[in-house]
Amino acid sequence: SMRTYFLARDYWTQRKLDGASSKTAIAELMELLDDPDQAVRVHAIRGLATFDAIGAIPRLIRLLKDPSPEVAKAAGLALESLNRPQVDEPD
Repeated sequence: SMRTYFLARDYWTQRKLDGASSKTAIAELMELLDDPDQAVRVHAIRGLATFDAIGAIPRLIRLLKDPSPEVAKAAGLALESLNRPQVDEPD
């Protein structure tokens, strides 16, 4: 839901302002993968991809079988992103 999205956005904006490390953020996002709300799981998956959390790959693979098609699709997209070769920007 939009409310969930805005709450999550505000939460992470505040965490960023508080200087939360990406390691802490990734750990919290991993916990959110178990949330009963599929929208929360989808946003957690997107967040993990944003942080390039390659350690989440095994968990994301399992989420391909999530009962929610939206969660399974988000997991697939995140895996594609995480498995994409990293290209260094030219100087």
